[in-house]
Amino acid sequence: MSLAPSRSTRKPARASSAKRAEAARLAEERLDRMGDRSVTEGERQQRKKGLLKGPRNAGICGRISPTERDEMSEQIVRDSNGNQLNDGDSVTVIKDLKVKGSSETIKRGTLVKGIRLTHNLHEVECNTRQVKGLVLRTEFLKKA
Repeated sequence: MSLAPSRSTRKPARASSAKRAEAARLAEERLDRMGDRSVTEGERQQRKKGLLKGPRNAGICGRISPTERDEMSEQIVRDSNGNQLNDGDSVTVIKDLKVKGSSETIKRGTLVKGIRLTHNLHEVECNTRQVKGLVLRTEFLKKA
């Protein structure tokens, strides 16, 4: 007579209250680093519960607040030719770019007006005719 190994029916252990408190503290610090963005109390509660996902939750992407712009004043965003880029500049795409999550392709020579600088020195936010809310790497752009 052979015995099959028994399966445990125990539920996995939950994170300790100390770990949950640490995660909540880190989430609050992340929110504080986001600058003067308007965050409602409801969003704050959802973030604590882990219900909100995406760049606002991660605090790594998005427009630069005025206080952050002052901190980054010594850091200069440059295009593929080494020219300085600023908010509101017009740039030209130097290479055909496939857009992730879309069947669109941004063709070489496409003029992009009104770029916005982001937290990352190598990325800018912009809108094109085909795609809205696009983030482009500065290595594929030249100042128009």
